[in-house]
Amino acid sequence: MERDYSRSNEVREATGTGRLGRRSYLKASGTALATLGGLFAGVGGATASSEGRTVDLNYDACDAITDIYSVERPERAQLVEQGTTASETTLELTVPQNESWGTNTTFDLPANGLGEPTELYQSIRMRLDEEFSFREPGDNCRVFNAGLNSKWGTSGSGTDGPPTGADGWSSRLYVIDNGSRTGSFGLNVYTYHMDQQSGPGEEEVLEEDLFSPGEWHDIETYVRMNTVDGTRANADGVVRVWVDGANVYDRGDFRWTTTPDQGHHRAGPVAHWGGPESPSRNSCVYYKDHRLVVGSNPRN
Repeated sequence: MERDYSRSNEVREATGTGRLGRRSYLKASGTALATLGGLFAGVGGATASSEGRTVDLNYDACDAITDIYSVERPERAQLVEQGTTASETTLELTVPQNESWGTNTTFDLPANGLGEPTELYQSIRMRLDEEFSFREPGDNCRVFNAGLNSKWGTSGSGTDGPPTGADGWSSRLYVIDNGSRTGSFGLNVYTYHMDQQSGPGEEEVLEEDLFSPGEWHDIETYVRMNTVDGTRANADGVVRVWVDGANVYDRGDFRWTTTPDQGHHRAGPVAHWGGPESPSRNSCVYYKDHRLVVGSNPRN
């Protein structure tokens, strides 16, 4: 059942009484509590930890997805109730028939007091709708931003050539058709980095069957920025991807930045058909249980 957006923007306190402020939908733990000016203090029983800063995004506690994410084309992103035995709130992103763009719904790290970290781990559950399909083999749809910085420039999302090290970068995940058109689908890891060979970013396609329409899949990503000596970017940036617990992608020679100040800016769900491609029907991607860990990799 679609969520009712006509009701107020109030949310319930975790204890079941009273009301919290606008950011009660964020549950944070770890050293972030010491650096966010008490923004998340007391939410979800969070306690201090030396293992990193963790933010859990609670879709059940907000009335509109714009409470949590920076949203492009809000009409194509909504919270919906799903479940047969127990209702749960999920994020639904829609790419309309014959259009390429669905929407970005990204968590803005600096805007939420987390700065631009050099390390970011994410986990999320994702489901393609039951009839999700592609027109042609090789068509793909972006479903997740593992790392992204558009604050410094547009070189992380365009055809202007490789990033210079001070004008943006990105690491994105696409579901890609591996010849079946109706699933299961493979993974395209698409990266804009300083050593890419052309205007568009570098594509690395994993053709094995990883994503089946109608089924929930666990996605985990870890992206660590390259180190910098003076203004020289070292080739030691890391991208790792796990799907349903299996490490399917692991690379550690990226160069994105020539300054330590340019780190992660935004991250999270997105729905966008690649290039000039478009779906033959309205196509939806669903998400839940989005977690971000800043400054460490909990899989280590």
